[in-house]
Amino acid sequence: RSSDLALTLGVSKASAMVERWTVEHGQIDSGGSGGAVAVIDAPSGDTLKVYRDAQARLHLSIRLRDGFEKLDVTVCPTLQIDTDQPWIHDGDKSACVTDSRGARMVLGAVESSSLKSPLVHKLMTGTTVMFRLRLTGLGYREVLFSLRGSMQALVEVMGPGVEVTG
Repeated sequence: RSSDLALTLGVSKASAMVERWTVEHGQIDSGGSGGAVAVIDAPSGDTLKVYRDAQARLHLSIRLRDGFEKLDVTVCPTLQIDTDQPWIHDGDKSACVTDSRGARMVLGAVESSSLKSPLVHKLMTGTTVMFRLRLTGLGYREVLFSLRGSMQALVEVMGPGVEVTG
């Protein structure tokens, strides 16, 4: 029986590691624009999406899992890809928009079939991305997303022939 339990636990861990980015098509913003959206759900229930808007800007959106937690809207989440330095948003307020359920950040804009963004390049070539979220009245929480399949999904979102440079 203990070997059955160990086998079950092993399968559960293996299943958790097969998260993969997918591409959905549909509405991407409140303005009704449609297009490809790269999506992945964390084992925790949080969701990460990347999409391109009508002005060719690439956006990253993180949404909290269902429940009572609320994001502190005074700070943008911090993200860290693999063991690189954490990326902390400290610029233009319009480049990171927060609400109680999540945040949306501008990653860059496609111009002349090119996107210069070290962050997007790392999202496409890394292994994992960790978000650190400050929650209202609850301190901090971390969320880990796999980057398995992110390159193919982001290429589909950006469109054919877009070169990403870091």
